[in-house]
Amino acid sequence: MLSEALSKTVLPDVNEIYIIGPAIVLIGILFFAFRVRIVRESDPLRKAFRLYELHLAAIAAFLTVVWFTFPITSVLRTVDYPKAVENIRSPEELLEVLQSYNRALVRTAAALHWFILVFVAWFLLNTYRFCKAVVSVLSEKE
Repeated sequence: MLSEALSKTVLPDVNEIYIIGPAIVLIGILFFAFRVRIVRESDPLRKAFRLYELHLAAIAAFLTVVWFTFPITSVLRTVDYPKAVENIRSPEELLEVLQSYNRALVRTAAALHWFILVFVAWFLLNTYRFCKAVVSVLSEKE
């Protein structure tokens, strides 16, 4: 049925915090395990580049998990949704269709929220830190 198709995601239909929370913990543990090795680096430019590389890998892993929380929305345009008022047999059926669309939109909005948060807070901050480290090293060499 349409409502079953709309509620499908790559990962189970559970609250996204139960998926993203453990992902944050696992990625954080791996991140800090690798970071300990990188911080010991003596060359500041190499250290800045390797830390930036590590941050990008962590962002990519986290955003992949976020991507898995998106509902499979291709069904929104291909499934036999009601195309005319006559196709709606009962108010309950209409309610079911509208609730399914709502769940898909809410899930998409939550994933987009996480993407924007991670991109702005993590990626841009680390790009700034990397650029600052490169400028510092280059100014020392002059």
